[in-house]
Amino acid sequence: SLLLDPVLGVVDTAFVGRIQGEGAAEALGGLAVSTAVFNFSFKLFNFLAEVTGPLVASQIAAAKAEESENRYDDRYENAQSTTRVQAAETVRGAMTVAVVLGLSACVALEFGAENVLRWSGGDGLASSTGVDGSGMMHQAEM
Repeated sequence: SLLLDPVLGVVDTAFVGRIQGEGAAEALGGLAVSTAVFNFSFKLFNFLAEVTGPLVASQIAAAKAEESENRYDDRYENAQSTTRVQAAETVRGAMTVAVVLGLSACVALEFGAENVLRWSGGDGLASSTGVDGSGMMHQAEM
């Protein structure tokens, strides 16, 4: 997934770079700022995958070792491994954190868009030229 970030930026830039006429520079500048915000958000929340993956893998490996040790013990025949339960709880907790952080980031970006754009290099204001985006899309398709 980290390899796809630069590829996504190149493809977006190639597409938007084909726009000609009034407002083309603003479109390319807006893409640069939005790509910077996206990359920052992606890298900020990537820690969940980096931390949760190895933790769950180690818990599942411990559960498999526990199951192989107790394979012939009748008491453990129908009992679910406590380590597998811990792994499921870890995944559930990580998913809860991801949803809460994602919704918080969405709300923060929605209400603080001008500040975020200003911090990332944009002026936070819409273009004063009143350029219609549909005309730019038509030019890019040519």
